[in-house]
Amino acid sequence: MDASGAGTRRCAVCDERLSATDLFCGGCGSIAEAVAVSEPAAPADEPDAVAAGGTRPRRLRRRLAAVALTCLVLGLLSSGIAIGSWATARYARPSVPPLRLAHDAREERVPVETVVLPDVTGLAVADAENALADAGVDLRIVKTGTTPWAGPTGLVVTQQPARGAVDATAVRLTVSRRAAMPALAGKARAGAETALRALGAQVSFIPTYDAHAKLGTVLSTDPQAGATLPVTVLVRVAGEPAAVFLDALSATSGGCSSGSARLGTRDVDHSLLCNAYGTANTVGYGLNGEIDGFQATVGLVDAADATSSARVRVLADGAVLLDVRVAGTATRSVSLSVRNRRSLVLEVTTGANDSVVVAFGEARLLGAVDAIDRQSGAGP
Repeated sequence: MDASGAGTRRCAVCDERLSATDLFCGGCGSIAEAVAVSEPAAPADEPDAVAAGGTRPRRLRRRLAAVALTCLVLGLLSSGIAIGSWATARYARPSVPPLRLAHDAREERVPVETVVLPDVTGLAVADAENALADAGVDLRIVKTGTTPWAGPTGLVVTQQPARGAVDATAVRLTVSRRAAMPALAGKARAGAETALRALGAQVSFIPTYDAHAKLGTVLSTDPQAGATLPVTVLVRVAGEPAAVFLDALSATSGGCSSGSARLGTRDVDHSLLCNAYGTANTVGYGLNGEIDGFQATVGLVDAADATSSARVRVLADGAVLLDVRVAGTATRSVSLSVRNRRSLVLEVTTGANDSVVVAFGEARLLGAVDAIDRQSGAGP
């Protein structure tokens, strides 16, 4: 084979002539399937042989075919990748981001529970302990004791610490036991109240007039001393007496007028005005035996003459309780006991030539409320 045909090959598939450097068959596209052939070189006087179908045109076509095949393969690969990416984006499950906890479990701390002490006063011991346990109190720190106390027994009357204490290390419950009514007669009201309230009792005071007792002292109690002490105790204490003015009552004998009188330097209301002209003038009232006292301010009305005077007597059941003489502008305060008396008489006497008016200013009867009510007709 000459130099012009050196390395010439033919395709084993389609018998296409190939050069030694061709990798693909230009006719069928087969790869490296060519066999070597020997051909005579073209004559020198045939320059158009190459142009008419020689090696160069075929070689160019084969190269173009190889390039086209490579582009096709690359295009298919690119299309496959694009289709795969689209399918993945279209049909793949959405990715779920990892769950993030609000607090890292490693950093979370267990809070320490705060125990707040409840109010258990007024409860039975068992109920009080249940309430404490429900609040988180360790019952091993709870201790109980007893104290005399008014009312039911077995109830918690005090607790230490008080309600609202936080994280107490010790709790003390005081439980009621029977208390006896103390003896209080003759004691001052304030002392009696302090003693009863210290035992948990509520006190109701009833003022009662007693002519022989000091104002504000205890007369009696309900219940009596030594009895079981209830929640509420009634205590009678000596109080101011009830009163009724004589000008509001009907006289049983004689007669004096009533009104306001000028005694000394002041005007006195509810006065009995008794005239005397040389003889005695009396006025009498019936008593019911329950009245304790008689009080009045006695003097001459508008005494212009300092020498004028009058004799004044007060009698009860005929017995003389008072016998005095009043003169000029002088006055006299009168306070007499008429207990257990049935009648009262006021008597005024002047000299033969004197004409004066004696006033019993603010004259009144004193006693217990019910007794005064009966005296004045307001009670049964």
